[in-house]
Amino acid sequence: LIFVHDHLAGGDWERMNTVFKFGLQAWVLMALAAAALLPVLLRGLRRLHPVAENIGMAALLLLCALAAVFPLAGTPSRVAYRFPVSPAPTLDGLAFMQDATYTYQNQQIDLRYDGEAIQWLNKNIHGTPVVLQSSLEFYRAYGVRVAANTGLPTVVSPLHENEQRDPALVAARDTDVQKIYTTSDVNELLRLLSKYRAQYVYVGPIERAAYGEQGVAKFDLLTGQYFDVAYQNEGVKIFEVRPNVLSMPGLPPVNSVAAPAAPAVSAPPSVQPSLEALAAQAKAHPENAGLAFELALRYREQGRLEDAAAVLGAAAPFNPKDVALHHLWGDLLRDLGRSDDAIVAYRLAAQAEPTSANYNKLGTELFKIGKLDDARLAFGQALSLGNSETDPYFYLGQIYQQQGDREQARKNYEQYLSAAPNGEHRAQATSALEQLK
Repeated sequence: LIFVHDHLAGGDWERMNTVFKFGLQAWVLMALAAAALLPVLLRGLRRLHPVAENIGMAALLLLCALAAVFPLAGTPSRVAYRFPVSPAPTLDGLAFMQDATYTYQNQQIDLRYDGEAIQWLNKNIHGTPVVLQSSLEFYRAYGVRVAANTGLPTVVSPLHENEQRDPALVAARDTDVQKIYTTSDVNELLRLLSKYRAQYVYVGPIERAAYGEQGVAKFDLLTGQYFDVAYQNEGVKIFEVRPNVLSMPGLPPVNSVAAPAAPAVSAPPSVQPSLEALAAQAKAHPENAGLAFELALRYREQGRLEDAAAVLGAAAPFNPKDVALHHLWGDLLRDLGRSDDAIVAYRLAAQAEPTSANYNKLGTELFKIGKLDDARLAFGQALSLGNSETDPYFYLGQIYQQQGDREQARKNYEQYLSAAPNGEHRAQATSALEQLK
């Protein structure tokens, strides 16, 4: 008579969630009602006739025996349906991974290697770093098994998230995960990893089956330059992303001219064009932010900061909305000792995209060069734009403490510790609060 009119309405499955969700509560309520009514039923049968009471008790025992069939027979049947080889009785929720196999994309997936890697993560990873893994659905592909079995965050698990959140945002993350694993454009790869602050990249049997061996091979090719192997076994490699990647601005460029197609990654020489070729392309197309960004990174790796800054300086006027380019340009100018010029670049980035993160970046750089009043304004702007950043509280505590406003300093330190109890500046904030007592 009644069903929930959700996103399945109008199709063959329109009643599925109603039955699935409310059926659980319905059975619980009926079970409670039956338990409450049994004494009334038995007393009525007793008053009716002793024979009726015996028949009623026999029927009740028969029903109990029938109910006992499912846990005794149904559970082994269900387990056998999912896993042909079942573990012995155990309280270890991950024991099934020692023997479980299944087929995905006509490839046999052996979860033994994932089980070993997940145990390593649980024992050795502290805090909550983002571990990138496949974004395949959970039920059959078992795509986000790392997040499920470690509690560590990942970029996205789109199944159901696109029902509960903005589906466009979920789809964008899903697409980005696929790009990270499949792209042969090193610049795009690094930017996306930085965008999501991914500290580890997980490559296991499922990732290889979903994205292909050629797509995941680039992580091996780039090891020693952008990645280190944190763990490996016969079927899994976990790459740790180097800090220099995470310090890159993560937003994709706004290009008026498309960058040339990146070479394939089947062999190390084809991963990146030569520096000379890249410089020639950037000179011919100074308006192309992607080329300028890539060339600047290559120059920076060689210590040629002036050349890197010059390339980005030439591209900046053509790309006023490119936050990533302006952030990297500012970092280079800062490292060259040109603090005032760097602040200009950071301000341009914040004006192009007035977000909490961008104003936090501006405030942090102003704080580092001692412009405390300007930094305070930038951090205040960051907090006014949302609570996604917690560092502004810490730095405001530092600023107020240096300026002698103990009450405001204490208040901001406490807000920082409340918002980020395990944050990067926890020890400093705790120590500062002790000093302010």
